[in-house]
Amino acid sequence: AGGADFIAKPFNLKELKAKVDYLLSIGSRTSQIREMADFASKTAMTAMSSMSELGSLLEALKNFNSREDFQGIAVNVIAGIGAFGLQGVVQIMTPQGKLLLSDRGAATPLEASVIDHMITMERIAHFKTRLSIHYDRVALLVSNMPTYDEDLCGRLRDHLAILIEAADVRVRSVVSAMESNLRGQAIEKTMRQISDTLRDIDINQRKNLVNVRTAVEEMISRVDKTLLEVALTEAEEAHMMKIVREGAEKVIRTHAEETDVQNRLSEIVAELGKLVN
Repeated sequence: AGGADFIAKPFNLKELKAKVDYLLSIGSRTSQIREMADFASKTAMTAMSSMSELGSLLEALKNFNSREDFQGIAVNVIAGIGAFGLQGVVQIMTPQGKLLLSDRGAATPLEASVIDHMITMERIAHFKTRLSIHYDRVALLVSNMPTYDEDLCGRLRDHLAILIEAADVRVRSVVSAMESNLRGQAIEKTMRQISDTLRDIDINQRKNLVNVRTAVEEMISRVDKTLLEVALTEAEEAHMMKIVREGAEKVIRTHAEETDVQNRLSEIVAELGKLVN
């Protein structure tokens, strides 16, 4: 019949009261146990959901490492929010301008306008089913936040904040790599120009040194021949030739002293050649 206990007539009032008190206490403890069981069940479900959500988040974060372009980063963000069952638009500020991508492909002008407006608000702004998160170079607008579940909504908000911050870090890393590459190209071009210029200077200086020595030798030869045609005494000729030879030797000696510098210049040109080739 569904009774919890029975008592025969005639009954003792104290016995009846004791039985009733006992049954009420059992009912209260049963109710508490059921509440604890429900709480444990909900906690376990929340923990499993959180683990699943964290797994999706970690997978998205890991995928950022393989993204070397802005389009790939945007695709990874859309895939990341899709793993949570969300839809939205991501905007990336690139050196070439804005890149927008939605879960349906290219973002509509209305979506672009909304995300631009929400960027002017707080870093994380939540209004009904819409959520916007923005950092320096990456902004996200989610259109279907699960407002029916406050706990889930809060967890997703935290996960998405981490996701967009990671995307922003990756975008800035790609931008830095691009700028570094451009600087490297500029440095390489400058180094090549310096190398070519120094090589030309080296070649010209060596040619000039050879030409100077040749010109000095020709001058001495011409002076020697000219003196034969001039009516000078042997002593005068010897004195004249001595002056000419001393001057020529001084010029050659001066150029010879520059040979060490010239050799060092040639070494520098050779080292630069190795760097730019």
